[in-house]
Amino acid sequence: MIYFDNGASSFPKPASVSKAMSRAVSEYGANPGRSGHKLCARAALKVYSCRSLLAEMFNAEEQNIVFTLNATMSVNTVIKGIVEKGDEVIVSDLEHNSVIRPLKAIGARISVAEVCLDDDKKTVENFKNTISPYTKMIFCTHASNVLGKILPIREIGLAAKSRNIPFGVDASQSAGVVDIDVMRDNIDFLCLAGHKGLYGPQGIGVIVLNCPIMLKTLVEGGTGVNSAELFQPENAPERYESGTLPTPCIAGLEEGVRFIKQRGLDNIFKQENELLAFAYKELSKIKSVILYTPFPDNTYTGVLSFNIKGKTADEVAEILNSQNIFVRSGLHCAPFAHKKIGTLNEGGTVRISFGAFNSYTEIKTFLAIIQKHCV
Repeated sequence: MIYFDNGASSFPKPASVSKAMSRAVSEYGANPGRSGHKLCARAALKVYSCRSLLAEMFNAEEQNIVFTLNATMSVNTVIKGIVEKGDEVIVSDLEHNSVIRPLKAIGARISVAEVCLDDDKKTVENFKNTISPYTKMIFCTHASNVLGKILPIREIGLAAKSRNIPFGVDASQSAGVVDIDVMRDNIDFLCLAGHKGLYGPQGIGVIVLNCPIMLKTLVEGGTGVNSAELFQPENAPERYESGTLPTPCIAGLEEGVRFIKQRGLDNIFKQENELLAFAYKELSKIKSVILYTPFPDNTYTGVLSFNIKGKTADEVAEILNSQNIFVRSGLHCAPFAHKKIGTLNEGGTVRISFGAFNSYTEIKTFLAIIQKHCV
């Protein structure tokens, strides 16, 4: 089996992830922050421990680490907490539907800044030139889930900060792969998926707050604090964490983050980037292969989209699937990106996406299958 679908969800996970989740279920499966007994205290300590580790990773205050169900819920919480009908919001032309659909549902006015795949300075200028006196928020992806392009968020964030515009970042594809510092990178709201580059399980997301703005709440309910009050608490993280937290998922996420710390963030990025460059170079030698980005430098994560002339993306993916090579085909919930590269009405692309457990040997096997069955 060769798994090249880490952009959808990383696999395999470090062994410590499932072990930690099993312990949470079998040894201290109480409700954190509710009762006062020992099991509850142990569950609460696990939640705090993961919060603390994430705060360290992203240079944030512990109370500003908010747990959600997934990155989509994180993005919705931020966008719907600030944006109202008619507000202007600037996004990139690489955005995922988790950003675009909430904005459409609200009735926001979406202004699109073009990402220049080979010129970050031009990208920043495009964002600056899109800002108007009516801009309510800038929200953009950190790394494209279709092309792997890393956006210059520090400079975009600085442009937003200089104009007192809240800046939100979807780091679903970059967290755990690219170094992110919410202070240095001028990020007000950082939205994360736990199950991708952070190597946690599915069912856990994160918002990293770095802004005094108190968001309108997406969900209200019990928080374990201020129970006599009939309105939602104002303090983070409780304001945004109504209901029982998924302690087993949080325990697994903590182990995923510990794995990254042990392996080294820079080492993971270097490995994925080198695998990407190798795959790109070898695919570019095949005449029938279509590639959609310049040769990937260090402004790309380990994500590569391609097509093969004469075959649909789904056909190629199914051939690979029959050989136990697992990729993703289609539009990847990112129609903006596919419109940009001209594949929106052609069934999208085949996407391969690498993780910490992939190897050159696997890529060579993949290339041999492409040569034998797809061209």
